[in-house]
Amino acid sequence: MKLQDVYKTYEEDADAVVDFCNELYDINFADYFKTSRELFNRLDSREKPITDDELSWIVVDLPRKLFDVAEVLNTFTVRLTAIKLKVKEKRSQLIKAATEKSVTAKQDAAVIQTIDDELLINAYESIIERVGRELSYSRELIMGAKKIWDRRSKSEGMNPIGEVDPQNMPAYNPNKMPRKDYIYG
Repeated sequence: MKLQDVYKTYEEDADAVVDFCNELYDINFADYFKTSRELFNRLDSREKPITDDELSWIVVDLPRKLFDVAEVLNTFTVRLTAIKLKVKEKRSQLIKAATEKSVTAKQDAAVIQTIDDELLINAYESIIERVGRELSYSRELIMGAKKIWDRRSKSEGMNPIGEVDPQNMPAYNPNKMPRKDYIYG
């Protein structure tokens, strides 16, 4: 048996589940992570380094968005729990109503009749795992942005750059010894 043939047998169903998961993710979570994904790419950019305003958004605003995500994720998890309990109840009723003679046959028949329900449970679990990975990714982004922010603020304090007032500079005298006014190379 060739794996490609087996894959083609299930491809349409698998694609439908993937599309369903992506649709639910997009509706419930995608907007929360869109900006952070864009800024992560900017964080890596050599051509256009990330700005202080963007770092500020990551360090200050992104954590607030993550609280919102946590609330939506909690609702999603509660829904999953409700679905699991209802499937368990449905399976129990199917076992009681089954006409098969053995307990194992009744259980197998109930499992077969709830396959679509199990598929929905797996889809929900997949989305919850995906959001968990996005949350971890966002926390890493926050920590990276904080490190860059700290390094930038330290370097500004150590090496302040500002306008030089030529009237406040000491007079240059190349014959003066020892040479304390200017650094010579």
